Amino acid sequence: EKLFTQFNRMLEERGIITHKGTIVDATFVDAPRQRNTRDENEQIKDGKIPEEWKKKPHKLAQKDTDARWTKKGNETHFGYKDHAKVDADSKLVTDYAVTPANVHDSNEFEDFFTEKDEAAYADSAYVGKKLPKHVKNEVCEKGYRNKPLTDAQKENNRRKSKIRSRIEHVFGFMTMSMRGLTVHTIGLRRAAFNIGLTNLVYNLCRYSILLYNERGLPRDNCALLRKSAAILGLTTPSIYEIGVCYAIRRFCFIFFVVESQKTNTRN
Repeated sequence: EKLFTQFNRMLEERGIITHKGTIVDATFVDAPRQRNTRDENEQIKDGKIPEEWKKKPHKLAQKDTDARWTKKGNETHFGYKDHAKVDADSKLVTDYAVTPANVHDSNEFEDFFTEKDEAAYADSAYVGKKLPKHVKNEVCEKGYRNKPLTDAQKENNRRKSKIRSRIEHVFGFMTMSMRGLTVHTIGLRRAAFNIGLTNLVYNLCRYSILLYNERGLPRDNCALLRKSAAILGLTTPSIYEIGVCYAIRRFCFIFFVVESQKTNTRN
């Protein structure tokens, strides 16, 4: 979180993150599915650990008691959620929260907003959530039984959705280009680290895209990721062969730790 905050502070100082519009949404981050009995799952939901697992520490160490099952439409998910706050202008992640998958999308909404934010964009799942007085409410309106949306409300929702949908580009890049919306760890703490690192590396990649767009260079994801790796000092040809995204995810942690140590030394 400190590394993520430090990088975002730099982006704010350079005027890349503007806070003129803020988009909030959540996406599932699937974890390896557990083969538990129904009784074991019920105990986990109640915050308990099955007695049999307590007797077998090695078995307990392989069980994720923080991840949860949930269903959305026809899809069933087991794992966690990445609740993301995205700057509408730059499509950079400015804040995030990690929860079990069964937590409602809107639970983290109110905690995301600060005095810097000017407008809030979100889908209708966030209707009714409180916002600071200075933040303009651009949350999509919701229709109800016997009270459908008017044509004016539908048109207003379309306008809002054009901006709100930009957060889907963020999740799409993480899924397709980074293979990042899964975890292979056990427990909320490790999942939060992994998801936080994914958000940080997405920002690194997005920052590279913004820089290269500014200089009129082509928007080829592979080329941009190779250049991102070069910026971080990853010049070995084999890096790309094993997956540039994976390499950057692992390397950036060391990179920012070193930079943090340099900053602390200067101070």
